[in-house]
Amino acid sequence: MTDEQRLTPHFEGYLFLLMFINGSATIRPVPFNAYRQFLIERLCLSYFADHYADFRWPIAEGRTPGLRIPQWGALHAIGAHFSAKTEPAIVTMPTGSGKTAVLMGAGFLLRANRVLVITPSRIVREQISEEFKLLRVLKKLGAFEAGLPTPSVHSIIRTVQQDEWGGLSQFDVVIALPNSISPGIDGVSGPPADFFDLVLVDEAHHGPAPIWSALLERVNTAKLVQFTATPFRRDRREIAGRLVYTYQLRDAYRDGVFGQLEYQAVLPQAGQDPDAAIADAATAQLAADRQRGLDHRLMIRTGTKVRAHELLDLYRERCNLNINLLTGDHTLGHLRRTIEQLRAAELDGIVCVDMLGEGFDLPILKVAALHSPHKSLAITLQFIGRFARTTAQNLGRATFFALASDMEIERVKLYREGAVWEEIIPNLSGRRVEEEESVRETLSTFAASETDDQDEVDLSLHSLRPSHHAKVYNVGPDLDINREIGFPSGMAAVHTFLSAEHSAAIFVIRIEARPGWSTTDDFDSEEYHLVVNYYHRDTGLLFICSSLRADAFYEHMGLEYLAGVPNARLRGPSLRRLNKVLLDLDNPRFFNIGMRKSVMGDNSEAYRIIAGSNASEAIDPSLGRTFRRGHFYGTAESDGERVTVGLSSSAKLWSSEKTRIPELLEWCSQLARKIASERDPRTQSGLDLLSTGEDLSRIPEHVAFVDWHQDVFQQPVSIRYSNPQGHVVTRQLLDLDLRIDFDRSDAQRVTFLISDSVLTYRAQFSLETDRYVHESEDNETEVIVEEQGTTLEEYLNYFPPVFFTADFASFQGENFFAATIFGAQPFDLQRFEAVDWADAVVDIEHEFGDRTARGRSIHEYLCERLVASDALIVFYDHGSGEVADFLTCVETNEEKRLSLYHCKGSSGDAAGRRLNDAYEVVGQAIKCVHWIRTPTLFASVNRRFNERENASRFEKGDLEALRGFLDPARRKRIVFESVIVQPGFSKARLDERIGALLAAADGFLYDSGPFSRLRVIGSE
Repeated sequence: MTDEQRLTPHFEGYLFLLMFINGSATIRPVPFNAYRQFLIERLCLSYFADHYADFRWPIAEGRTPGLRIPQWGALHAIGAHFSAKTEPAIVTMPTGSGKTAVLMGAGFLLRANRVLVITPSRIVREQISEEFKLLRVLKKLGAFEAGLPTPSVHSIIRTVQQDEWGGLSQFDVVIALPNSISPGIDGVSGPPADFFDLVLVDEAHHGPAPIWSALLERVNTAKLVQFTATPFRRDRREIAGRLVYTYQLRDAYRDGVFGQLEYQAVLPQAGQDPDAAIADAATAQLAADRQRGLDHRLMIRTGTKVRAHELLDLYRERCNLNINLLTGDHTLGHLRRTIEQLRAAELDGIVCVDMLGEGFDLPILKVAALHSPHKSLAITLQFIGRFARTTAQNLGRATFFALASDMEIERVKLYREGAVWEEIIPNLSGRRVEEEESVRETLSTFAASETDDQDEVDLSLHSLRPSHHAKVYNVGPDLDINREIGFPSGMAAVHTFLSAEHSAAIFVIRIEARPGWSTTDDFDSEEYHLVVNYYHRDTGLLFICSSLRADAFYEHMGLEYLAGVPNARLRGPSLRRLNKVLLDLDNPRFFNIGMRKSVMGDNSEAYRIIAGSNASEAIDPSLGRTFRRGHFYGTAESDGERVTVGLSSSAKLWSSEKTRIPELLEWCSQLARKIASERDPRTQSGLDLLSTGEDLSRIPEHVAFVDWHQDVFQQPVSIRYSNPQGHVVTRQLLDLDLRIDFDRSDAQRVTFLISDSVLTYRAQFSLETDRYVHESEDNETEVIVEEQGTTLEEYLNYFPPVFFTADFASFQGENFFAATIFGAQPFDLQRFEAVDWADAVVDIEHEFGDRTARGRSIHEYLCERLVASDALIVFYDHGSGEVADFLTCVETNEEKRLSLYHCKGSSGDAAGRRLNDAYEVVGQAIKCVHWIRTPTLFASVNRRFNERENASRFEKGDLEALRGFLDPARRKRIVFESVIVQPGFSKARLDERIGALLAAADGFLYDSGPFSRLRVIGSE
C-alpha cells in the first residue's frame, strides 16, 4: 500500500444493537464510529473530556520521568488563560523543550470535543499524528497509564472538499497542513466554522501568512492555542493572540534542555573554493566527534536545489561521505526512509534546502555546514535548536561551520570569527522575546474610542508601521494627551486609540481631497494618514509623528492640545537642545550635513549642503567660523547597535526605522531624555565646529534689521490680499519690503512691517506669547500664502524671520547666535565719500520724487551721476522688494563690477548721529548678498522690469546688455559692491556706534562671497 492508503481509514467496526421498532425487537448492525459520534453529540461526551480525570501531573526529578517545568507551566498557563478570556493563546517554547507534550496535553486540559492541529510540513504532520495515535510522549512522561485508550486520529494528506467534512466528524483529532484545508486557496472551502472547538497551531509564526490567516479566521469560534519558538517575525507582522507563557532559550540552556554549541568561522586559503573549505572543516569535525565515541551526523544547508546537487557531489567525492539529498519535491516515503537511514547510521548526513527546519526532532544532527546561512533570526534560532537538543545518548557539542562575513542578524554580526554563540544566541532570542512581550503589553493599554467610524474595518494596532519621524514641541507640564481634539476641515479621525499609561494617542485620519483644477466631485478621492502623538511628562515635550508631514497640520495639532491651557506656548526646542539627540552615540558618520551661513548668505550660499560617505571630514575651522549648524543625517552606534539619526533645525527628528507603535514611543522617550539633558554631545568630527547657538531667553538690545527666513529665498511663495478697492492682488513675497518698526518695538517685542505700495502688514515677534509671531489687529486685510494655503501669520511662525542686532548677532525663533567677529577695526574712512549736498542742490531729507523748494531728490542726483559715469548699465529699481535703488555694471580689462546702491534720506536737515538713519539703510545694504547668484539676480530684474512698467527701468543700457554682462561665457570674474548713500552720515563726526555698525556690515559683506569693501556716500 502507498503511504496515502496506509494513512486513510477504509473500514469501521460494527456494534450489534437490540432495537425496538413498532413494538418488535430486532438486531441492527451500527458502525462503531457513527455510534460513538452519536453519543458525543447527544450526550456531550468526547474522548478528551472523558479522559480528563486520567491526566496526571508528574514532575521530572533527576532520572524520574515526568513533565519538565516548562511543560507543566505552559499547560497551567493555557488553562488559566481560557478560564477568563477567549482570545487566542500563544505559548513560546524553544525548539526541543517539549512542545509536543504540551500541544497534546492541551486537548485534555481544555476537555475538547474535536481538535484540529495545523502544522507547517508533511514530516511534522506525520510526527504529531503518530504521537496522538499512541500518546507515546505523555505516557512516557507518566501523564497517562500505559493502557489508556488513544484518540481516533486522521492525518489529512490531500485537499478536502466541502462535502467530505462530514466524514471527518468521527475523529477526535484532525491534523493538516494549511494548504489542504485553508479557504485562502482557490477551490478549497475550509472546515465548517463550528466543526472544531480547539485548534492547535504548531510553528505559529506562520499565522500572519495569507493562507494560514484565512484558515484561522474560518475556525475563529474555537479556542486557539498557538505554539512557537519565536513569537516574532522578520517582517514584524502580528501573531494574533496573547502571550500566556514564555520559556526562553537562555532558560533551556540553564535547565540542560539544550547542550553546548559552537560556531567556527571558515577562512578559505588564497584561491581555495569556499564550499570546499566549509566541507573540509565540517568533515574533519564529524570525524573527530566520532573518534570520541559521539553518535553525530552532518547536515549541509544551502538555499537552492541547484546548489544542493552540487554540494551532494562535493561531499560524496571530495569527503567520501555517504550523503543523501532532501528537498521539498521528495515524497513522504523518501523523507521517512532517509531519516531512518540517519538513525541507523547508514547515512553520514544530508543536504537540505530549507527542510527539517520546523518541528523536526533528530538530536543526532550535531554538525552543520552552512553554505547559505539563514538571514532571519526566527529561522536561525529554530535551525540551531535542532542541533542543541540533548534528548539522546552519546551526544556532544553542536558545531556550526560557515564563512566569516559581515552579515548581520538583528544588527548583530553573528557570522564573524570569534563569535561566541553560546552567549549571543540566547541573548538574541531573549531580547526579541522580551521585546515582543513589551510590545504586546504596551499595545494592550490603548483603548479604542467609541466614536470611531463604524463603517471602517477593524484595525489591529499590531498592523501599524509608523516611520520614526517626529515634530517636537516644548509644551510644558500637565498636558492632557488623551483630551478630545479636532481636526482641520476635510479631515476626520476614523480610528482613535488612547493610552493614559503611556501618554500617547493614535489616530487614523481620512482626508477628502479634490484636485485644485476641478470644481466637481467627479475626481474627489480619499487618503488615509497615521498620526501618533506622544507626550513625555517629565520633560514637557510633545512629539507629533505623522505620515502627513505638513507644517500647518503639525501646528494645528499642537494648538488643539494647548487650547484652554493657561499660559501655554507652542514652541520647538532650540537648535542647541535639539542637537543633544547626539548624546551617547559612538562612532558617528554623517552622510549629509547642512550648514547655515553665520551671515545671511545668498541663494546658493545661505545654506550649504555637504554629502558623502563621511561628510563631516570636509568641515574645517574656517567653515566653522562662517557657518552654523543646520540639518544632519548619519549613522552611529548606540549600545553596540547601529542606528540612524537625522535632524532639521525646524524641530524635526527622524531615523530610517519603520517599526511598531511601542518602539516608536520608546524612540521618542529616549530623544526626550536627551533633549532635556544638561550635557553637551561631542561627535569628535567636523560637525563639532559648527555652532548650535544658544537658547534665546530675552530679546537682545539694539535690534537693527530683519530678513526673511532662508526658505523664503530657496522656495519663493506668493501672497494674496485685497486692495482698498476690493480687488484681489497677488504678489511674490520677496517683492515686498521687510523692515523693523522701531517706534513700536521694545524689550518685550519686535514689531516689523511687510509692505508694498498698497499693503502695510504689521506683525510682532515676542517670546511671551503662545506663538512667536502675531499679526497686528490694525491690519486692514487678510494675507494668504497661496502655496501653503495658510495665513501669512501662520507662515511666519513656520518660517520665522531672522533678526539682526547692531553688532550682527542674530536670533530666529528661540535660537540666538552671537556675532561673528569680523575684526575690531573701525570703519575705514577712506571708503567714505563726502558730498557737498548743498552745492549739488539736493534736499537731503528728500529720498525720491519731484523737486522740493530745497532741491532735488537724492535719487535724481545719483541717477545723473551714474549715467554720466563709465557704467555700461544703470538700472533703477526703487520700490518694495527692490534689488537695490540703483544697479550699475562696469567692465574693465581685469573684471566686471556690479554695484548696488542703497539710498536713504536723512531724518534731519543736517547730518547727525541718528542710529535709525543707519539701521534701515545698512540692513538694505547687507541684504544684497542674496543677489550674488547671477541667474536669480537676472530673473528678478527681468520680472520687475516687465511687470512694473516705468517704476523699474533702465536709465542706461537694456535687458539684453545685462544678460550679456552676466553671461559666464565671457570668462571674467564678477565682483559685487554694496554702496550706502545716506546724507545723514557725517564723515567728520561719525558716531562711534554708527562707525561700528558700518565696520560690522563691511566685514559681513566681505566674508559673504565675491564682495569688495563697503562704500559709503555721505556728508562732510
